[in-house]
Amino acid sequence: MHLIFESRRLVVAAVLCAAALGSGPVSAAEGPDAASAAATVQSFHDALKAGDAVAAMAWLAPGATVLEQGSLESRSAYGSHHLAADIRFARAVSTERKVTHAEVAGDLAWLVASSVTQGMFEGRAVNLRGAEMVVMTRNGPGWLIQAIHWSSRTPR
Repeated sequence: MHLIFESRRLVVAAVLCAAALGSGPVSAAEGPDAASAAATVQSFHDALKAGDAVAAMAWLAPGATVLEQGSLESRSAYGSHHLAADIRFARAVSTERKVTHAEVAGDLAWLVASSVTQGMFEGRAVNLRGAEMVVMTRNGPGWLIQAIHWSSRTPR
């Protein structure tokens, strides 16, 4: 029950962050706090690409939630299920990520990015357009990821 409440709380936070972005033009990370938050997300992706599961998990807060492929996973479930596949995928394909917005409000930060992923994975051609939203909380001088939401589609 605690996981469901915590997951709903993080999803609500992500939705509120998305709403706060408004419908105007988006911008890349501005200011040292936003740049630091964006660097946290990049470090998480770098760890996946390097095949470093320990480093990737270190960027996830103890109560983190990962939303991908229609599923909602706790940090521990992600670590024991999808993490290995995400590492294999990240190492096999080329992904160009573009941070479109990073913002900080006190001890809360959120980042929105788009991506283009291409290559071969498990004998199949990959050509995807992706979207990512990450919610973080301040952890001392840096940030920890509280929620990640990934979605992707084939180009039209």
